[in-house]
Amino acid sequence: MQQQGYAVESHQLLFVADARRVHSTLMERLFGIVDVRGNDEARMEYSSFNPRLDGTLVWTYGSDAQSIAVGGVPGAHGLGQ
Repeated sequence: MQQQGYAVESHQLLFVADARRVHSTLMERLFGIVDVRGNDEARMEYSSFNPRLDGTLVWTYGSDAQSIAVGGVPGAHGLGQ
């Protein structure tokens, strides 16, 4: 798509960022994940994955991200109740 002149936005979960950081392809090979790099990569940070980390995810993973998307799942640890 980029070669055709389109801007590409991709969304990545935290484990993809971790795998890139250590130059690992284990997750890609195990789960058939394709590592697509876009013009803008939004890092998906869900506090409901581990409620104890809460805002720590933003500070830990957001500092080197192009953009971040912070979310939570309704009903998880009191959200949406």
